[in-house]
Amino acid sequence: SSSTTTTTAENDYRQTLWNETTQDFVQSDRVYLRFQNGVDRAAAAGPLTVGKESGFAYPGRFGVEATLGLTLQESLRRYQNSRHNRDDNNHPPEDEIIYLIKTAWGGKSLAVDFRPPASGQGPYDDDDVKPSDYGTKYRQMVQEIRAGLDDLPNIIPHNYKNAPKGDDDDDNDKYEILGFVWFQGWNDMIDWRSVDEYDVNLVHLMGSVRQELDLPSLPVVVGELGNHGPQLPPGDAGRRVAALRLRQRLATLRHDQQATTRFVETARYAVVDIPDEEQYDGIHHYYGRAEPYFHIGRALADGLLQLLLPNREDVRNDTGQQSTVDEL
Repeated sequence: SSSTTTTTAENDYRQTLWNETTQDFVQSDRVYLRFQNGVDRAAAAGPLTVGKESGFAYPGRFGVEATLGLTLQESLRRYQNSRHNRDDNNHPPEDEIIYLIKTAWGGKSLAVDFRPPASGQGPYDDDDVKPSDYGTKYRQMVQEIRAGLDDLPNIIPHNYKNAPKGDDDDDNDKYEILGFVWFQGWNDMIDWRSVDEYDVNLVHLMGSVRQELDLPSLPVVVGELGNHGPQLPPGDAGRRVAALRLRQRLATLRHDQQATTRFVETARYAVVDIPDEEQYDGIHHYYGRAEPYFHIGRALADGLLQLLLPNREDVRNDTGQQSTVDEL
C-alpha cells in the first residue's frame, strides 16, 4: 500500500519528510531499505527516502516503512545503549544502521497466498484454488527476506558481513534481526471463512517466520486492518471487519505470544467521510492519503520499540495495545 505525498506549507508532516535546505524529501543516512517492486525489475535499494525516484513505492508515494524507519532511527541509540548499559549522551550510534526489507503484493490473503506451512492446506478448493496456490506469497516473502540479507553488504556502505551476530567473537560488523512487522488483512476480511481462521493462521505465520529465521523470540508487530476507521460499515461487511480486527488482536494476546508481539491500532488514523474533492484518490487503501500512512508507520515503530525497550518510560505508547484478553 502506498500514499500520495504533498509538500505544501500546510502539510503537518513537512518537518519530518521535507528538507528545507535541499528543497527535497528527507533522505536518511542511518536507515536503508530494499524492496523488490515487481518480478521483472531489479530490487530498489538504498537510503530510505520518500522521493519520486526511490523505487520504494509508486512515483510520488510512500508506505508505512517511511516513518517506521525514521522513528526507529530516532530511538536506535536508546535501544543499543540500553542493551549495553551505556549512557545515551556519551554513545552516539555512529556505526549502527537500520536495514528494512519490504515485501508487498496487493490483493493477497493470509488464508491462501500467505498461508504458512503450519496451517496446512486450506478449505478453499471450491474457489478454483489449487493446492500449489497455498502459501505462494509466504514462500516468496521468505525468499525475499533471505535475498535481502544476502544483499546487505552491497546496499549499506559499511563493512557488514551477511551473517547474524553471535556467529563468532567479532560482532561489530554483523547484523542483528530485531523484528518483523505484519500489516495486512483486506482480502481476508471479504470472506467469513478466512475471517474465522485468521487468528490461527496469523499465529502460525509468526511461528513459521521465527522458525525460518531461527529466532524463536523474534519480536512481531501486527498492524490492525483500519481502513474503514472507527465507524464500521453497516451490515455484514461491518461485522466481518470487526471480527477480523478482533482476531488480529487475539493472535497477539495469546499467553505464548504476549511477551514477543504487539497489536497496533490503525483505525484511529483513517481519514473518512471527507468531501470527494479532498480525497487524494479512491483506489488505494486509506484513500491514498499521506496522513494515515505517516501516523501508522510511527505507531508500528512504537510497537516494536515497546518490545525492544520494555522498561523505558520514554518510549511512546501510541499503539492502543491492551495487555490481556480479558480486557477485550
